[in-house]
Amino acid sequence: MRSAERPAVIALDGHDGSGKTTLAKALAERMDARYVRTFGSPHGAALMAAYRRRDSGGVLEAGVKAVEAALDLAAGGPAVLDRGWLTVATLVPADLFAARWWLWVPTALLWCDLPTTLARLGQRGAETPETTAWHADFLAIYEDRRLLRDGPTIRTDLKSVEQCLDELETLLRESADSVASSDARAGRR
Repeated sequence: MRSAERPAVIALDGHDGSGKTTLAKALAERMDARYVRTFGSPHGAALMAAYRRRDSGGVLEAGVKAVEAALDLAAGGPAVLDRGWLTVATLVPADLFAARWWLWVPTALLWCDLPTTLARLGQRGAETPETTAWHADFLAIYEDRRLLRDGPTIRTDLKSVEQCLDELETLLRESADSVASSDARAGRR
């Protein structure tokens, strides 16, 4: 694939209330990149339906389709994905995910502690509230699954939006440099 077909892409992932959408939209605007809501498609609905059925194979299949569709939308320029492989990884057993997942996208885990998560979600008001234990479990799962692949964890509860954006801008630029370097190594200048 040529670099024109493989844009610089970064996924921002993390549990609900971690700042993914806020930061993904702001980063896309700052970098003149495309914002893509990975699971906002019918594939996202299929992913959650499979998760509710406890169908791990269906979760993986829908997850791949959603990430592929997001990358297709990103073609031609830099893009910021609002969620990615890490979300899929939290919905299936770690060993199954590690054995079967192949579609890796550079990803930053956005993370905040449980009290901050609950406070941020409480401000939304419209969502169906889950239990505190449910949120605590998912925060732990995100931290665990992050270890499947190298990438940064950005504590959105300890940094300002501007500090987070500065870190994310650097990561997106590094992604662009990586695409250019791999194309150059392949003789595709």
